Amino acid sequence: MRDTSSPMTDIESPRSALLHAKAGWGVVAIVFLTLTEVIPAEVTTLIVAIVVLGVIGYRRGRIERTVIWLALPFALLFSIGLLAARGNPPVAILRDAWYVLRVAGVIAVGYWTAGHIGLRRLLELVIVSGVAVSLWQLGQIAVDPSVLVENIHEARRELGSGYFAIPMALGVCSVVHRFGWGRRIWFVNFQVPLLLLLTAALAVTFSRSQLIAAALITSTMYGAFVRLNLRTIIAGTTMIGVFLVIIVTTPASEMSGSGITLRGKFARSFTEIAVQDYTTMPDINENWRGFETYKALQTYLQGTAKEKVVGRGLGTAVDLGFEMKLGGGTFERITNLHNGYAFLLVKTGPFGLAVVCAFFMVLLIAAARCSVTARDADSLAAARLMAGATWVLILTTLVIDGLLNGTSVVPVQFLLGCSIALLGREGHD
Repeated sequence: MRDTSSPMTDIESPRSALLHAKAGWGVVAIVFLTLTEVIPAEVTTLIVAIVVLGVIGYRRGRIERTVIWLALPFALLFSIGLLAARGNPPVAILRDAWYVLRVAGVIAVGYWTAGHIGLRRLLELVIVSGVAVSLWQLGQIAVDPSVLVENIHEARRELGSGYFAIPMALGVCSVVHRFGWGRRIWFVNFQVPLLLLLTAALAVTFSRSQLIAAALITSTMYGAFVRLNLRTIIAGTTMIGVFLVIIVTTPASEMSGSGITLRGKFARSFTEIAVQDYTTMPDINENWRGFETYKALQTYLQGTAKEKVVGRGLGTAVDLGFEMKLGGGTFERITNLHNGYAFLLVKTGPFGLAVVCAFFMVLLIAAARCSVTARDADSLAAARLMAGATWVLILTTLVIDGLLNGTSVVPVQFLLGCSIALLGREGHD
């Protein structure tokens, strides 16, 4: 019998499969850029596990060498944390282990996602995600405008906070016209209204971390903080100058109590994180980050000689010395800290801190080198995105446990993995 099938069938099938694969990984990107900021960290971990195990199973255990190297720092932290963990509660050990290892999974998922969808589709999805979160943020205000005249803490509770999809999208959207993409990315024609929307949403987050993240990612996408050059000096000097002006000009009435403003929160940022043993509850509440870091240092210093090298182990709790209402419960001992570096010091000691610092340093050096040797606009953009994501993680780890954060900072961890994959692919093209 004569074969009447189309000669294009065998060609179209692989292409169709590829398009389906890109669509699927596009959905993964949307989930990690938006939903992970509002769903529980445990659900995010489940999604990470499904994707990682699915990839490993599909590839029959074959994993890229780069992914293994990216997972190594977190495997080291886990191993170091187990050295002195004997005697700690098993549940607390498992919780801290999950806290550390989950990040490697998020970065790996970002790596695989970018490898399938490419840079331009990724940047489109970053902006789409930021716009979606912005519309959600501004929509809540449209429903109840009175939230804007409430105390800043009440406003943050009602509107939500920590939507890092917004600053990341703002940084990307601000530079799409500079890389010669033109008509190849549809949102170039809508850049100005999108920037206005993202800026408006960022302004009503009342979040110092997000505002600084927006400044960092925008600066790096324009070429600052990637290498030590004039742009870096100008951007750094400008940020320091703005901070000093805010500190000097902000009245005391805006720095505490019911009259606190976003400017007041910026003005007392350094006071809030200063490591000190506060003795009154008002001081402890207003300077909680600095106080819990002080207690963490005391916990670390009470360890043995061995524990002063490798920490007191996963599962170690920091003794506050009194009962404190936190997150709807009352605690006398806490296992999680705002200061991620203090968390690592307690659990893994200076050895663990050195691992994380080396991880950040390698990323920044790689981004700087790639920005110099970039052969086209795409590889340059990937290098700058990598530097921006790294700087945001360095900063946020100090104040909201950025590198190990399981909710709001997940989009940044995800984009770090994406940028590494894109630079690797450029290097092999």
